[in-house]
Order: sequence, then C-alpha cells, then structure tokens
Amino acid sequence: MASLSRAQIKAINTVVTKRQLQVKLTANWRAIYQHFDVGEIDGVDKKLILTRQDHQLLHQLVKEESGLDVFNLDFDADRHQMANVSHKEKLANVRPEANYVLVKQIGAQPSNPQLSNALSGIVDDEASMRLPVDSVFRFCQNASIQRLIVVENLDSFDAIAKMNFDEAISSQLDSTLFVYRGGGANSPAGCKRLLQLLSNSHTKVKVLAFTDLDAAGLQIAQLLIGCEGIIIPKMMLNEPEQLVTLKQVNDLDDYHKQHKQVSFLKSQALQAWTQVFKSMQQFHINVKQQHMLAHSLELTLLMR
Repeated sequence: MASLSRAQIKAINTVVTKRQLQVKLTANWRAIYQHFDVGEIDGVDKKLILTRQDHQLLHQLVKEESGLDVFNLDFDADRHQMANVSHKEKLANVRPEANYVLVKQIGAQPSNPQLSNALSGIVDDEASMRLPVDSVFRFCQNASIQRLIVVENLDSFDAIAKMNFDEAISSQLDSTLFVYRGGGANSPAGCKRLLQLLSNSHTKVKVLAFTDLDAAGLQIAQLLIGCEGIIIPKMMLNEPEQLVTLKQVNDLDDYHKQHKQVSFLKSQALQAWTQVFKSMQQFHINVKQQHMLAHSLELTLLMR
C-alpha cells in the first residue's frame, strides 16, 4: 500500500487525541488497518476496536513513516514548511502556487518604482510579475495604490493596457494594480488570500472586478472578497440593447448555458449592479472580455 493520505492521518489524529476505543470501519480506516495491522475488526466487519496500546502504536508508526506527530498536527503549511517536519512534503495543505499572484501596472513612469525593486523601472505595459502574496500585500500598504482590479481572463490580463478605459479609469492607472484572478498554473487561492489580507487590514485600497459581461462574471464579482465595483462596457448604463446588435460580440449560446449563475444572482442583493443584471436578462447579453478588446468597447466603472 502507498503511504497514508492526509485524510487518513487526520483520522488517526482524531481517534488518538480523543482516545476513541472503536471507530466505524470506513474505507479510510480499512486502509489504515491493512497498512499498519493495528486493532481488531469486530465480528460483523463494521467497526475497528482499538486499545490504549493501539493508540500509542499508531502514534509511533505515523511518526516513523511520515515524521508527523499526531498530537501536534498542522497541514496548513506550504511544502517548504512541511519539509522541516516531514519527508512527506506533499502532505502540505498549501499548494506551491497558492502563495503567489500574477500582477502588473500599466502606464508607469521610470521615476516611480513599481512593486519594490523587483519591478522598479519596468515600463513595458505587457510585462507582469509572479510575486509572493505577502510582498504584494505590503506593497499595497506602503505604496500609493488606491485600486486593485481583479481580471478574470489571463489573455485579457496580458492585454489590459490595450483596453479602452474611459477617462475616469485611465486617469487613475498610476495608482492601480491589476491582479489575475487565477486559473491553470496560477492558483486562484493566491488572489483569494491577497483579498483576504486586504479585507482584514486597514488599507484603503478599493477592490474592483473586471470580468466577462455575463452572469458568470457578475457572480465572480459578487463573490469576490471586498469587491466594491465592476468594470463594464459603458453602453450597459444607457444603451444595453446595442450590445446585442454588434456583430460577433454577443454569445447567445453561452448566455443560455448560465442558468445556474442566473439563479444564484437572483438570490443576491446586487445593489447598484441590479440594473446591469436585469439588462443582461432582458437583452440576453453575454460579452466576453476578448470581444470588449476586439471591438474597442469603452469601459467604465460601476460602484456597488
């Protein structure tokens, strides 16, 4: 049998620390029994009977196999931290990429250092950096960052400087940090952790969402920690019906696939975003970020 899983070690932790003398013979406990041959299965093959000596033996065997002490168990670490206490570093709860976020600024001047020394002097609007969450959080605390814009799609994040932002957004780009929401090699957990740190701090950074203009995108914004505003095509505020008349812009097929997101949004207090949601439903609007760029749709900010 392979090494014990995190769930199996947690199961042993529960039984040993609570000094349980019997446990239901679940798939995990059957695997533990087969692995260590500790305890006795009852006559009806339903429970595993354990003694105090069995508890001590399980404690010892887990220590010998993984280096972990079931009386002092903590999986909430990254693999480097786990390697300090166990040769089974992959038991760590925190995935390697969960401590990092992909960030960028656009329109920066060489005289204005960006993202500490690492990004100082980089003025290429297509450049981005994968940085530790804690470093980005400290930068938001210490620098003149007023807005953090979470971008849904990676290719739109890469091309963010080419988006047609209105004057209100463009005038504040020097104090704006763009963060990729995450996906693929860039874990969403990193962005989520950064937003949680900002939410728990006293920083005045406004968190905004730039997503697809569809029910799924609005759901992302609604669930985004601390999100105060969304970036949308300006015509959504006055002439939303024009979006469905633009060729190769509106994805009607995808609109009909998002009924679960629509149901979720109907149960939410969307405040100032309510009219946007209603217009999406009325005109069956589903516009992706890539089409906002391709058709140079003017983008504006709508606060919650």
